[in-house]
Amino acid sequence: MDFLKDILPFISIGSVFGLYIIRTETKIKILELEKVLLAKINENKETIARAESDFLVTNSKVETQLSHIDEKLEEIKSLFSLFTKKVVGE
Repeated sequence: MDFLKDILPFISIGSVFGLYIIRTETKIKILELEKVLLAKINENKETIARAESDFLVTNSKVETQLSHIDEKLEEIKSLFSLFTKKVVGE
């Protein structure tokens, strides 16, 4: 029993030291996870930025095509108007 009393302080110190090591390892793991998560977040931000850029380019192309369609419709209206004037006028 005296032996246990003699080694009890060393066991306590060892336990505290062990807990300190576990705490330090846990902090390191948390920092590693934070690093991975930040990398994923940045990757997602880049993906979103690329998608947004692609969308803007596509949107611009669509607007250009719609503008061309509007021009053609105006041309068709003008030609139809001339055609009806000639047909009805005769």
